[in-house]
Amino acid sequence: MKKLSFYFGIFFVILFIRCENKKPLLPYKKLQVYNKAQYFFGGYSDVVIDAPEDLDFVLKHIERLKKREKDVMVNSNFGYFEIRATDIKDKSNYILDIAMTEFYGDVIIYKRRYYYDQELVDFIKKKLEIPLDRKPIIKKQ
Repeated sequence: MKKLSFYFGIFFVILFIRCENKKPLLPYKKLQVYNKAQYFFGGYSDVVIDAPEDLDFVLKHIERLKKREKDVMVNSNFGYFEIRATDIKDKSNYILDIAMTEFYGDVIIYKRRYYYDQELVDFIKKKLEIPLDRKPIIKKQ
């Protein structure tokens, strides 16, 4: 009997640890988007996304990025957008970057991998008030 209860104890500890590692992205109360491409594209320098429907939209797209990985490089870019999330305890956590590359278009950098999701990029650009068809302004010296 003691052996059986020991195995049940081990099973529940393993189950608890596995469930603890799969935390959803939803406990965030706001997202802060920093425009590090303002020199080339204009728009606001930063924007706060805190409307529940906007948060759901962005976080659902981030969760679906796993399916969209592509082979790309971001060595030649015009800047990036940095997205940070603020959780319920007011701690700010880095989530991802969106790089505006010269050869590969808009690339999402999430957990050191590269993805495409133009719908998410367009949503962020609209929030920063950057026209979707705007090309980078390259100033010749």
